[in-house]
Amino acid sequence: MKINCLINYRLGKTIPKALVFNFMLATAAFSQPVNSAKTAVNPIDPAFIDISKPTLFTVPYTHLDDVWRWSYPQVIRDFLKNTLDDNFKAFNEYPNYVFNWTGANRYQMMREYYPEKYAELKEWVAAGRWFPSGNSWSENDVNVPSTESIIRQILMGHQFFKNEFGKESQEFMLPDCFGFPYSLPSVLHHCGIRGFSTQKLTWESANGIPFNIGRWIGPDGKSVIAALNGGDYAAAHNHVYSTHNETLERLEKNRAVSGLPIDFFYIGGGDKNNADRGGVIQKVSLEAMKKTQETKGPITVISGQADLMFRAITDEQTKKFPTWNKDLLLVKHSTGVLTSQAYTKKLNRKAELLANASERAVVAAHQFYGLAYPYGVLNEAWGLVLRNQYHDMLPGTSIPKAHEEGWNDGIIALNKFAGVYQDAIGALARSLNTDVPGDRYLFLIHFPFHGKILLKPLSLKNWQMQHLFPSLMQWEKKFLRKL
Repeated sequence: MKINCLINYRLGKTIPKALVFNFMLATAAFSQPVNSAKTAVNPIDPAFIDISKPTLFTVPYTHLDDVWRWSYPQVIRDFLKNTLDDNFKAFNEYPNYVFNWTGANRYQMMREYYPEKYAELKEWVAAGRWFPSGNSWSENDVNVPSTESIIRQILMGHQFFKNEFGKESQEFMLPDCFGFPYSLPSVLHHCGIRGFSTQKLTWESANGIPFNIGRWIGPDGKSVIAALNGGDYAAAHNHVYSTHNETLERLEKNRAVSGLPIDFFYIGGGDKNNADRGGVIQKVSLEAMKKTQETKGPITVISGQADLMFRAITDEQTKKFPTWNKDLLLVKHSTGVLTSQAYTKKLNRKAELLANASERAVVAAHQFYGLAYPYGVLNEAWGLVLRNQYHDMLPGTSIPKAHEEGWNDGIIALNKFAGVYQDAIGALARSLNTDVPGDRYLFLIHFPFHGKILLKPLSLKNWQMQHLFPSLMQWEKKFLRKL
């Protein structure tokens, strides 16, 4: 029996042809000798942090837009390299400096294009100086993608960090995104995430900033601890926070509304204020952090990995926190992004639907007929889809070249999913008796709400095809009523 797969995605004639990446980067220039002696920091046990006293948690972090006013070639050539080199230098100059960085997709690119630097990075991670934070594959948009996609972001990001570095985090860091849906805290909670942080609500939030530290509750009643006012990640910090009166006043105000005098600040900006390009945090901030650690005062300042505050807070303490039970949307900064770059959004949705169909089919083929499960192909395809969901790619706020390259990734992902689907259908079909008269068609019908799949061979005449899909929809409804 011959089965034709009708799924073959390619760019249409009216769409500019995307370029296949061929980054020819010279790695010889970056192969400096690796210093094997890494100055480690002592790990901080959150259980021993007394957050009944004024405590400021600072999170050194520099923001990199994977795509925006640039595309991946420049990010790989300049921004990833600078982030590695400049932070390695700062680690040696500031022995208590701990750096946080998100996005497993970035780490994957560093591993591919800078293998020697990546080996050194692993040593710094093991020494506690660099923390893979955020738990996600990319700093993704959370408004357009499906819930399944957001879960995949966390699943694949978490697995990458655990497998590559042996590190796990309990927070989801999304400093820059164009609003956050009501469903997000529920999704994060069910993924095992304890804390969420952002600073984007300072960019004209529709509801202001509900609280600095509180509890964000989703539609099913599940919640996460939320730090909603992490401060401008592009700003320089020159205060000695252990003795800073304005910070102490802010902590006491937090105590009045939440019962705890604590807060959460991003410390970043990129050296020389190259915000959005990664790198190391600004020199003035490094100096201020050093002086803060050397100066005793009424405020305990803890600078380290991004999930420390969320782990230090007990479930009992969260019961006194202020709560928010709605969306967290923006007024101006996100205007138009839900409808711009329609082709990018179309590819994303096609990929989400085809991924669902292909995985359902291959699970059935694997479970009942022993088809080898294509973990590698599915993860590669999902990795391309997830990086296209970056918060400046899927919303449509990047330069045209970045979207052109994103179309290429999206089409590669579609073809990978289509190959999995075709193989699965073939395996299922070979197990069936398709000895029916006339032309033979094989229909795989999914019933997602009941977890059932019906695979049925039919004999149809050509004139019947135009009536096929309405008839199948009615038949499916009747079938569901009988379950």
